[in-house]
Amino acid sequence: MSLILRKIRKKNTWEFNETARKQGLSDGEPSVRALRDLADGSPDQDGTEVYSDRISIFRIGADRSDFARVIAAIACARKRLEEIDYLIVEEGVIFSCSTPEECPGETPDAHVNSLHLDCLLTSAVKLVELARQCMKKADSCPKLDVFRAVRKSIQNGWIADGDLPTEMRASYDELIARKIPDR
Repeated sequence: MSLILRKIRKKNTWEFNETARKQGLSDGEPSVRALRDLADGSPDQDGTEVYSDRISIFRIGADRSDFARVIAAIACARKRLEEIDYLIVEEGVIFSCSTPEECPGETPDAHVNSLHLDCLLTSAVKLVELARQCMKKADSCPKLDVFRAVRKSIQNGWIADGDLPTEMRASYDELIARKIPDR
């Protein structure tokens, strides 16, 4: 079964920690912030955040073979070279609470775009259930690992060097000059 990667805002939103305990949450109970993290929010014309009934996800394969490539594409779509927080869950977890729809991604990597799906959430109950199943499955890809993934994608021709966002170029070139080794 394939694994699914979902970019999230903050890893600690998905962990049971002292902050969650102080908020009165029980272990495994998602916070409102976690629910907001799943419900894709984007600002409308007046800047008000509008939440969708769809979540944006990427298939990365059971062996995580496309993990670094997806991270690089997400980084280039985000405009900044920085740590990326994400969830990884089995596709059955996502599909049990939503309806997947083929929908090409909007990254500079055509292959990664083909791995993208939008999943339709039909009820708040399913959103909460999905969040429960995703608790404690968050992780972070550190900035240097994001850099390595972007560099590899450029070296392999998956992302064109010219597709690097202007805002990312200075920090990328600085790390290139430091000759950061591959792992």
